[in-house]
Amino acid sequence: MGLGAALIDWNPDAEAALSTANATPADLALWREQRGREEVQLWQFTGESNGYLLTRVEQTADEGRELVLIAGAGVNARPVLRWVTELAQRHGFTSIRTHIKRAGLQRIYEAQGWHLAEKVMRVNIHGR
Repeated sequence: MGLGAALIDWNPDAEAALSTANATPADLALWREQRGREEVQLWQFTGESNGYLLTRVEQTADEGRELVLIAGAGVNARPVLRWVTELAQRHGFTSIRTHIKRAGLQRIYEAQGWHLAEKVMRVNIHGR
């Protein structure tokens, strides 16, 4: 069947899908604005995987380029991760980074050769 990937404009279907990725209304508004300014890329996947992925490009401390996976939603992440890795290799990125919360996703990423690189600490000031 294969994997289809296309850069798309922000749209209600993508916003609804990305809202399921632990995104707050403020996150969605920011991403919509950033997509409008072409600061981020919104991808739609069809075929082997169906869903959306929001990415951006950042410069690393050693002057390399890192592809950041900001948010994703859909089904069957494995083909998307393979596609992302191939995309990054073809375009000379030095690394790919994302933050995840689900243990199941961590196992999928690790099976694709990813490793845990950092831990995030947080305190809720108002106890929520």
